[in-house]
Amino acid sequence: MDPARLRRRMEFALLVKILLKVLNDANEAYLNNQVQLSVATSTKSNNMGDPSFSPLEDVLAAHLWLLVGDKYWDKAVDLQQKYLQRKTAAASRHRGYPRPPGAPSKLQMRRIVLL
Repeated sequence: MDPARLRRRMEFALLVKILLKVLNDANEAYLNNQVQLSVATSTKSNNMGDPSFSPLEDVLAAHLWLLVGDKYWDKAVDLQQKYLQRKTAAASRHRGYPRPPGAPSKLQMRRIVLL
């Protein structure tokens, strides 16, 4: 699977997880159960090769949006975007520190610790 497709699938899984959390926080137990059931049945149909459930992310996104409505869907998408922005910002902060010249590698550091 190419990296772009894998990233898209992971981000969609994150969106579903956030949507379930939003519904749980809003005390929408019925909608929460319906979303879980929809994800399970759609995934099963996709795995069985049903062409109407491919690509799975697109089919599920349309179905879940119709199921939960704009209010909860938009809130979940907003929270997902905020999370991804924070994650990207945190990752970029850590990439900006190059190792100083002459600093030992990780392997050399392990040897130093073991001695």
